[in-house]
Amino acid sequence: IFESSSTKSKNQLLVHTYKLKPYFDVRLKKNTAEPIQNGSRFVLDATIKTRKTISILNYEWILPSGVELAPGRPQSGSISKLSPKIDTVLSAEFINASNENLKVHLRTWIGDKTNKVSKTVQFNTLDQDKIDQEQKDIVERGIEYLRDHPELLEEIK
Repeated sequence: IFESSSTKSKNQLLVHTYKLKPYFDVRLKKNTAEPIQNGSRFVLDATIKTRKTISILNYEWILPSGVELAPGRPQSGSISKLSPKIDTVLSAEFINASNENLKVHLRTWIGDKTNKVSKTVQFNTLDQDKIDQEQKDIVERGIEYLRDHPELLEEIK
């Protein structure tokens, strides 16, 4: 329940809700430093980490016009017996037929039609290296700021 503080009575509690997060994580990364160009092939590695054992993880590649899976590669499938002790890597080869930045998605999920937990990740064919570097820079600036202002960490404790 979300209400503005001006309409909330003193006896009501403001409830903060959180998005449910799966107990597994998926990261997409191109497995070479070569840039993706029109007509080129590229391989994406999906690294899957889990905090619990997963008996079956389903997946589906969602591709924009201009990117296709290399012949013989499945668009969807499942992986069995994922363990929290070992990262699982799903690799797929693609063919790029565009000069534009296109977004490749990998949707992963566990469960059945009525009770499903899912995670979707995205890879940008042209801009991903820049996006990754910007994210790294933001994290580094945040760490540097906290080192310069340790009193902020004390406030959290």
